[in-house]
Amino acid sequence: MASGYSLKTILNSPERVPDDIARFCFDDSVKPLRGQAAHKLLMSLAMFNNPSVSKAVAEVAGLKSDPCSDINKGFAQLIQLSLVTQEQEQYRMLSLTREYALTELTIHTEFEQEARERWVKWYLDFVHRYGGEDSGDWQIKYDYLEREWGNLLAVLDWCAAQDRYEDVKTLWKPVNRYTNIYGFWSERVYWLDWLIQLADRQSDFPTWFYAASRKGWTLTLMGQQQNLEAAEQLFNETWSRREYTNIHVQDYLAKSIAALRIRQGQYEDAHKWLNIKEDLLRNAHLNEKDRIRYSSTIVYYRADINYLEGNYDQAKTLYQQVKEQAEQVGWQRRANYVQNKLADIAIRQGELDKGEKLLNMGLVVAERNKDKRLSSDYQRCFAYLERARGNVEKSQEHAKKAIDGFNRLGMLQEAEDMRTFLL
Repeated sequence: MASGYSLKTILNSPERVPDDIARFCFDDSVKPLRGQAAHKLLMSLAMFNNPSVSKAVAEVAGLKSDPCSDINKGFAQLIQLSLVTQEQEQYRMLSLTREYALTELTIHTEFEQEARERWVKWYLDFVHRYGGEDSGDWQIKYDYLEREWGNLLAVLDWCAAQDRYEDVKTLWKPVNRYTNIYGFWSERVYWLDWLIQLADRQSDFPTWFYAASRKGWTLTLMGQQQNLEAAEQLFNETWSRREYTNIHVQDYLAKSIAALRIRQGQYEDAHKWLNIKEDLLRNAHLNEKDRIRYSSTIVYYRADINYLEGNYDQAKTLYQQVKEQAEQVGWQRRANYVQNKLADIAIRQGELDKGEKLLNMGLVVAERNKDKRLSSDYQRCFAYLERARGNVEKSQEHAKKAIDGFNRLGMLQEAEDMRTFLL
């Protein structure tokens, strides 16, 4: 303040704090800690964008083999000096403190190099443990990813800046499905695009196909003309080079292109791509669970086409078939998507009590599993249900929740449709 700085500006500034202020605030506190566990913990915690647990910070600091009492003592020293704070089992620091601690880190180059390696390794192990496909109790695992998402992005950013392509690839793949379900679509598009460019440069064809097809899928979900055009361009390029990949990638592409055609209202062409997917599955060597899962996707999209064409009875029959298949193989997420569709049809056919029952059960599951797209779809259906009952206020409440959810995902057409619904 004596130098003319506002205390509020200094504490909340997103920019680098002037060196004279940082030195004034921390030099006398930090210098006596150098060489001790507390100093290593301070520099390591600064690498985490978000609060982190002591176990992670200690491991990055290279103190994993040290007695817990020494680590606890180090954290206690930092808390006493107001350099860090503790909330439940996590430790955090102010942005001003982090700025100074990161400067300390760059001064201690050997420690930084080793700590960065341990930091990357810790998150590689972390995503391997909690990432992966949406099977079993996936929502429990994914909640761990959500709590560490800011820190994971920091690791990805650092690895990308250091041209550590293999680490970015290995970090990303286990969290790819998580970003789809939990609605981190902008980050998903960004990192998939990064992988596309680097994979192409390094002639890493498996990763290129993987990233290009997943980006195309996300753009298809987001809708809007420019996204659909970009998705079509990606799918055309990947399909034209399909001889360089395996049958599983080709199956994913056929499914994704069918979904794109449905989005574009080209239902006849969508059926053709679903036929291609059927032919591919006949030649694939799959176990029974995967065979049911893959084939149920074909039925699901055929049901979608019937629904969009107004053939509600036929769509209902097909959706019910998919629901039974999904439950047979424990695919809870697909079963819940189908339940939303069945509720929608029930409302359209005037079976409001049946629709409400399906929606009440399904929304609880969707919100518990933090499936952002599905939760927004359930809110949309509730809006239609309440309007059909003449409950205008409740209908508007659900519609606004749907709009908010669709906007957060970048599904702007769906959001616009719901705004039109409110008129």
